[in-house]
Amino acid sequence: MTEDRKLDLQHMRELYELTEEPLPGCPPLVKQLPLEETFSFSYEFDLEAKIVALTADATFEELIYGEFHDIEDMKNVFHRVLNVFPEPSNLNRWRDDVLFGMQRLMGVNPNVIRLCTKIPENLAVDDHMLKPFLENMSLSQALQEKRIFVIDYKILEKVDPKEGYVITAPIALFYQRYDGNLVPVAIQLFQKPGDDNPVFLPSDPMNTWILAKMWFNVADANYHQSVTHLGFTHLKMTGIVVCTHRQMHKSHPIYKLLMPHFLYLLAINHVGIPLLLDRNGYVDKVLTLGSDGMEELIKHKNRNWRMDIEGDLLSDLKTRGVYDPDNPNLLPHYYYRDDALKLYECIHSYVRKYLDLYYRSDGDVKEDYELQNWRKELETPTEEQGLGILGVYGVDGKFTTKDHVYRILTNIIFTCSVQHAAVNFRQYEEYAFPPNYPASLRGHPPHNKEHIDDGQLLRSLPDEETMYNTMIITRVLSTQGMNKLGDFEVEYITDKEALKVVAEFRSDLKKIAEANIRSNKERRHEKYTCLNPSAVPNSISI
Repeated sequence: MTEDRKLDLQHMRELYELTEEPLPGCPPLVKQLPLEETFSFSYEFDLEAKIVALTADATFEELIYGEFHDIEDMKNVFHRVLNVFPEPSNLNRWRDDVLFGMQRLMGVNPNVIRLCTKIPENLAVDDHMLKPFLENMSLSQALQEKRIFVIDYKILEKVDPKEGYVITAPIALFYQRYDGNLVPVAIQLFQKPGDDNPVFLPSDPMNTWILAKMWFNVADANYHQSVTHLGFTHLKMTGIVVCTHRQMHKSHPIYKLLMPHFLYLLAINHVGIPLLLDRNGYVDKVLTLGSDGMEELIKHKNRNWRMDIEGDLLSDLKTRGVYDPDNPNLLPHYYYRDDALKLYECIHSYVRKYLDLYYRSDGDVKEDYELQNWRKELETPTEEQGLGILGVYGVDGKFTTKDHVYRILTNIIFTCSVQHAAVNFRQYEEYAFPPNYPASLRGHPPHNKEHIDDGQLLRSLPDEETMYNTMIITRVLSTQGMNKLGDFEVEYITDKEALKVVAEFRSDLKKIAEANIRSNKERRHEKYTCLNPSAVPNSISI
């Protein structure tokens, strides 16, 4: 290493420091935002200014004047402010069980559902109870044919909601029908079975079943915002950005590969985290957990999160039992999986071709001290000023093969581009109309199967101000202001051969985009466009 290179890296380590101080136990953040990480003047994106503009345009006082008398009043909100807040597509479909199933497969939280091979011990269901909803199959037969799926939010038992609110820790079973649609067949809202914690079924009184689904969605929404979105795209990737600056010189080929996917990530966190998590910020305003509960949930998940499982799309899908290329009938409408896999494979091919220009053998990987130092800092415990990431590929604390490097770089680029797009850009579509996907509910979950009238259902939904705050923040967060994947805002890669690899990457992305358009037009049960490459930004900048 030349003396100048050493000095450059030493300067970067002084400039980019890690700290757990703002959110103890959560993924570490940058201690102080370096000047070079701030938004450029050309990137005219000011979260607070957009929020103020939306508030003014929508005439806040007029919007929340009076109370909702029925759910039609909630729908009419959009008719009054259509110029600012477009009408979500699910405005008239929120009661539908098929839509509820599709939310697991192409909604904002598509990484939770898993194949059920055995009914959870604390879920009080049996064959007699479920058979009416399994198209005349027995429960054991449905399990054997891989038609039963489960979501279990036991982790939510560990966190407390904000004062005056209730968070459930539900278990839900879903059944894949012969027509391919996924539908809910059982929802138990708390972990411990009991007379006051029944298993809700599609045959229950209509509003009772709807309210059970809403309470499940509150749990799902709070997990999504805490873990899937903020915790393990924004926060987890922040530390990786910092480590890259600290351990890799600007002339390093991997630095050049990653930087387009790190653009403005530190800046948006610097602006956005206080806006969301400060006292009376948007998390306190709209989520059941509030900021304290959100931090606690992220902390619990961070203890066991692994780069080689949750951080790796292929491993995650296989671990959840929802990936089987030899079985096209396994969740045929899992559009997140199908579109994400195409982009993951495309990014992996790009990374492999690019790295092969600079690493001729596994020996070159072993001898790259900057790369190895980077890996070391990724897994060094946080109390020793590292990131403490579990499951970093390698042997005996080192990358020993090119494949190790292909995989981790693919995961990072995928998370900063594709994964964030999947969990971010449908937020307004899902959350804006509370009956469709409430982030909070008032009162208490149902504890029996008695009939619930429309008035009681309405009183459970968020009030006018909470709905409006939800519309504002999700509208802002769902806007795009960056170039599409592969169309880099800053061209770090300049080597002639490497530029050919970039051109191939762009060509492959274009083919995927065209195929996505055809699929949505000709074959799909629902349109899913947020993972069309033309809608996926290079980085997490919102």
